[in-house]
Amino acid sequence: MLDKKPKQIDLDGSRVHVMECKLYKVQYLCEHFKGLQEELLPLLATVLGNDYVEKQVFSKFFNQLKLPKSKGVKNDEQRQIQALFNWLQNE
Repeated sequence: MLDKKPKQIDLDGSRVHVMECKLYKVQYLCEHFKGLQEELLPLLATVLGNDYVEKQVFSKFFNQLKLPKSKGVKNDEQRQIQALFNWLQNE
């Protein structure tokens, strides 16, 4: 979760709350993870979990992935995410 809190600004005489955000381009994500195909991003999102599919559904799948060694403060969830990116880069 972001540490930043919403800010109040005046917009056409009304006070509204806004939050700072970043915009990402799919192209840059795929370039960063060389070999990752844009068509696989919906699969990535589904396997990582969302409102419709709980992570437990894919627990056996994650058990089959080779998790990277823990470097620094990476927790198991971060290692699973990295393992999934690594796997999809080679698909």
